Amino acid sequence: MVEEDTRFRHDEVLPHGPIELLDLDLFHLLVVFLGSKAVARAADGEPRHPFAVMARSFERSEAARLLISVAVRVRGILDTSPSAEWKLKRTAPRSVGTLSSVVPDSGRRTRSSLTFREACNKIIHARHITFDSRLSGRTLHPHIGPVVYLYGDQHGREWKATLRIPEFVECAYRAS
Repeated sequence: MVEEDTRFRHDEVLPHGPIELLDLDLFHLLVVFLGSKAVARAADGEPRHPFAVMARSFERSEAARLLISVAVRVRGILDTSPSAEWKLKRTAPRSVGTLSSVVPDSGRRTRSSLTFREACNKIIHARHITFDSRLSGRTLHPHIGPVVYLYGDQHGREWKATLRIPEFVECAYRAS
């Protein structure tokens, strides 16, 4: 039998914490979104079922907490590691969602692809976060889908970002 040393070494710790902790938060973020439907199904449409109670109590706040925490840490990595930015550009999806905004004088809407770096910025600076709520089968408790809507403003210009969680998590993992 061989003992495996799984302690963190000081030379494996980034200024933003051990990379394994970021990867663990990415996994948790993915599980919250992709597991939401399974939790709702397991509650079998019973609003007092412990799973439904826990989902109502924690699901959205935990998803928002993880999303913000990951965005801040990954932006720190991208800002301090040119190799992370380079690796991200080479291996990650080009878009993690869409960005729309209203041109102040004309009221015209613009729409563009949301890059990963810009998604991190929008998460960090969002005034409001909403979730894609869905119902399925006998479920009385809506579960969250793998899409998040972020709202804010930049230089007086209102924006809305639609973020696809699986693509965001993939990019964050590749950048870390």
